[in-house]
Amino acid sequence: MSDINGCLIFDIKKYAIHDGPGIRTTLFFKGCPLACIWCHNPEGIDPDQQLTYDSDRCIGCMECIDICPNRAISVTSHSVKSQAIITNPDICTCCTTCTDICPARAREPVGRNYSVESALRLIQEDLCFYENSGGGVTFSGGEPLMQSNALVELLKGCKDLEIHTAVDTTGFASWPVLEKVAQFADLFLFDLKFMDDEKHRRYTGVSNQLILSNLKKLAMLQTASQIGITEKNRVKTPEIIIRIPVIPGLNDDDANIEATGRFIASLGGGSVTDTCGNGTDSLAGDRDRDRDRDRDRDRDRSMTSFKVNSRIKEVHLLPYHNFQQSKYVKFGIDYKAQNILAPTQTQIRNIKHRLQTFGLNVVTHGQGDK
Repeated sequence: MSDINGCLIFDIKKYAIHDGPGIRTTLFFKGCPLACIWCHNPEGIDPDQQLTYDSDRCIGCMECIDICPNRAISVTSHSVKSQAIITNPDICTCCTTCTDICPARAREPVGRNYSVESALRLIQEDLCFYENSGGGVTFSGGEPLMQSNALVELLKGCKDLEIHTAVDTTGFASWPVLEKVAQFADLFLFDLKFMDDEKHRRYTGVSNQLILSNLKKLAMLQTASQIGITEKNRVKTPEIIIRIPVIPGLNDDDANIEATGRFIASLGGGSVTDTCGNGTDSLAGDRDRDRDRDRDRDRDRSMTSFKVNSRIKEVHLLPYHNFQQSKYVKFGIDYKAQNILAPTQTQIRNIKHRLQTFGLNVVTHGQGDK
């Protein structure tokens, strides 16, 4: 894993239109502390460089075997139709010698090291598109906060070039790391998957407590002085777009949508939902009062709270799809979400309307299946 001297990037997407405002360049950082069972970028989970081998592309030239300096590659048969080229992971150093020579691109590296300077040069190639569309650069992953030193340097460089920046994050990092990144980012695309901690652990591999705490702290940043810089260098704190992946059967139930809406709406004042997102109303009076009346009253408070918190710009719904399933085959990873179907348009519409009752500005990306 690279960091202060550079960053390990597994993909670069130019002309992106769904990773923030305008036309953008998105850099995907390698390494993620979560292991969501539906992950659309499984190649970004491992923090180290990897090599992939596609047997369907392989033409059986054997050049990778001959050139490997560590003799890490071997073949079980010299018959092209029945050959099975294998790599010993204990010997392979991911030097990419084999990928450079492969004429059929059957062997490819996943993750390339970029210096901060070279990454900035790449970002600058499309300045005209950013300027004309109100776009910029988005740092995604994986989890870019895992390479926070390099990320901060890239954000500083973009700031000097007056390029709009967005950080697409799970929020799973120490608060000092997130706070430092917030000094230089213009926008956070912050994932919110489950409000229930047990479900979050089951389907992502980690607790949601740190994530919810970080989101609340990020939303509470009031002025530039609170994050250690002067008004001369920053005139506003970063905006936040909360992104909710809609995974049918996992997080689209009424209880999770209700808790999610209440939590997001409370971020401006915290009067409705506690920091752990358990739906605790700190201002609730008599517990014996009619539940429906209390819920309506609390929702009014939530809406008021949201409206005064201008940093929560929007809430985006991201319908699940299984386009990434072939990646799991390529990497030899068991795809545990293969039986999950994409949400229907009706499901997405109902979730959108439910969240809107909390006064949230909800946007959908894709409409789900008909």
